[in-house]
Amino acid sequence: MVFLLSAITFTLVDSDKKDQKPSFYRYMPKWVGRLTDKIKGDEFRYYLSQQTDEELNFLLKNITSENTSCYGDSMSELGDEFYERSMYKEANEAYKNAEKEYRECYSKKIIQLQFKIGGTAFQQGNYSEAASYYVCLACDLRLSSDQSDGEAENKLPLAYEKCGHGLLALGNYEEADSHYLMAMALYKELHGENIDWFRLRQNVSIIFASNGKFDVAKALSEDCLEMMKKKNITPTQNMQDNHQLLVELAEKGNGADAQFCFEMYHPSQSQGLFT
Repeated sequence: MVFLLSAITFTLVDSDKKDQKPSFYRYMPKWVGRLTDKIKGDEFRYYLSQQTDEELNFLLKNITSENTSCYGDSMSELGDEFYERSMYKEANEAYKNAEKEYRECYSKKIIQLQFKIGGTAFQQGNYSEAASYYVCLACDLRLSSDQSDGEAENKLPLAYEKCGHGLLALGNYEEADSHYLMAMALYKELHGENIDWFRLRQNVSIIFASNGKFDVAKALSEDCLEMMKKKNITPTQNMQDNHQLLVELAEKGNGADAQFCFEMYHPSQSQGLFT
């Protein structure tokens, strides 16, 4: 089956007539739709990885639920391929196509998919959409966890954490702090004071940095790393880098110079501060 897919891929890629596709090109969605009923997982991802950006976009626009019985899975895999290529707009569209299909068949796969949709929105700088998605996801997971759904219960703190990221990027510090604290409480309830709990504790210090209180941010970060040392928990490289940045900013004081340096790393410009 992989050989057949490779042959089709070769014919498309080898064509010199980019503006005039081979006559069978318009039938590709039907071909792939049928093939996705036969191949799944790694084999389908391999097929997608061999396509050009243009061909992936063609598949995105033309594969439908009418020509494949696993439309949701196909769109989800397509979204993953777009994401790996940093084509976040296309990934977001593919994920939303899959989400619609999963909702209609009440698939539990929708939970992970919603995280991906929020992530692609965030990567595009659509922080409001990302935050809204994560807030709704948190509500859905809360309802699911109330029904003793173990998977939903474990993903709930991550949803609140992602909400915090989106709200922080929007400059809504009070709400970001509230969601980070909620996530911390849930992580601690489920796993104790583990690495995820400490990651969020350090992220809270970033809220103070966002308000120009770099000395407070540094103190909170130092306290976080000291607690980790006592528990023999090794901080991630991102956590160490974040702390070093906060130390350097605190040395500049709480003035305009420090604020300018921080804005270079603000989530609206970079996700570097998110551990």
